[in-house]
Amino acid sequence: MQTPSDKLAEARSSLHLAVAAADDPDYRRQHAHHASTLAADVVLSSDSSPEQKRTAALYLDEALAMESQAPQEH
Repeated sequence: MQTPSDKLAEARSSLHLAVAAADDPDYRRQHAHHASTLAADVVLSSDSSPEQKRTAALYLDEALAMESQAPQEH
């Protein structure tokens, strides 16, 4: 089971991968979605500290912004 710290680290890594995939919208969306899922888990977890929840909320905002910029699947 991942700790909130583990999830934040994985979300941060996925955000970096999403940013690096500027020329591949599908890859960017996949990593942004993964980061948003992990960040939401931390925000909602009772095991997360207030600081972890604040960091996760920032990651979530960034990931959702990237997801909204990616082309939608039909």
